Amino acid sequence: MESLTPESTWKELCIAISKRLMTVSHALPKELIKQDLPDLEEYINEGITLTTHVWTKSDLDLVLNEGSRDQEDEAADYLDEHGINPTDLDRNQVFKKATELGWEAYPDPTPQYLYDETGGEPPLSADERTAISREEKMYAKG
Repeated sequence: MESLTPESTWKELCIAISKRLMTVSHALPKELIKQDLPDLEEYINEGITLTTHVWTKSDLDLVLNEGSRDQEDEAADYLDEHGINPTDLDRNQVFKKATELGWEAYPDPTPQYLYDETGGEPPLSADERTAISREEKMYAKG
């Protein structure tokens, strides 16, 4: 953040503000926003939508400038799976159309359960961790 200045590019500034907005939006409990701050919920949702556009544009710029032949083939296969013939499109059109349809050159490796309401596996308590550790130690001793 300290490296950003008024001379920074729009892209750098958009990405920085998007990172901050995503951090804030994930830190606030949804129940608090809905009950106590209904206007804030609308603003956060709009911000998240704009942030998604920034990420999509950033990914598209990255793949257009640095995309490999393998990524182009992946994008073409994605288009083909969605009923679009990629043979009539040039390289940039293939990437743009595939990105519009939801293809990601650099997909987020975060598992989906961290985004949905399940939250994944419940965390272990300190007592549970201690018991597991003790059990493993006793087993290792024989």
